[in-house]
Amino acid sequence: MTTALDWIGDNTPDHLEPFIRQRAAQIPDRYNPDATVDDWTNPSEIILRGSWDSTGSTVGSDPVREQTTTSKRLVIFDPEADVLNGDRVVDVAGAVYTVTGRPSRDQNPFTGWLPTLVIDLEEGTG
Repeated sequence: MTTALDWIGDNTPDHLEPFIRQRAAQIPDRYNPDATVDDWTNPSEIILRGSWDSTGSTVGSDPVREQTTTSKRLVIFDPEADVLNGDRVVDVAGAVYTVTGRPSRDQNPFTGWLPTLVIDLEEGTG
């Protein structure tokens, strides 16, 4: 038994939503050839499925603009899914979120079982 879906067996969750994980290519920085920068013009993509959990939204405004920051959490039933800090996640509605922090693997303290990968996301608009 390696993932939560292995444990569930034939009773897999029916309501997991697909999403696209995007990762930028690394190209040389034109100002410092010894460093690299993200190039989002042609990101590598994989399709994964998970369960979304809204964690909150904040609105900040000043005389020039209004900005909304939305935080979400995504749970994937595969602890080895290839998702890293800085990746982007695109949901079925086309909203683009940035992975904030290192995705964490929930671990059962008694057995060491790692059933899921938990990803914190943030979207800024405005």
